[in-house]
Amino acid sequence: GGGKGRFLANTAELKLNSNPIWDVNIELGAGETNFDLSAFKVASVSLEGGAASFEVKLGLPETTTEVSVETGVAEVDLAVPTAAACRITVDSGLSSKDFAGFEKQSDGTYTTENYNSAAKKINIRLTGGISDFKVHRY
Repeated sequence: GGGKGRFLANTAELKLNSNPIWDVNIELGAGETNFDLSAFKVASVSLEGGAASFEVKLGLPETTTEVSVETGVAEVDLAVPTAAACRITVDSGLSSKDFAGFEKQSDGTYTTENYNSAAKKINIRLTGGISDFKVHRY
C-alpha cells in the first residue's frame, strides 16, 4: 500500500455555536492553525506554540477581548476589526514586528489612535523567541 495522504490525519475542523462568549485556548508543539473567529463573541484567546504558525481573524468584542500569544519560533498573523480599538504589548527577543495602523507609545506598547476613548477593545500580548508577528486591521 502507498503512504499517500497519511499526513492529512492531523487536520481538525471545528464548528462553533455563535451564541456563547468563547475562551479559546490552543497549545501547539509544531503545526499550523487558521481560525476565523470574526463571527463569534470571544472574551479571550490564548495561543501557545513551539515551531508554529498561527493565523487568527478576530471579530468585534462584546467589550474587551484579551489575546495572549507565547511562541518559540513562529509566525503569527492576527487580523482585528477597524471598529475595535487595539493595544499590542510585545515581549520578545529577536522577533520582527509589522503593526500597520498602530502607533508606538512611550511605554513601548502599540495602539490604535482611538484606544483610550473606545468602548470595544482588543488587548494583545505577544511573547516570543524568534518570531514574526503581524497584526493588521480589516
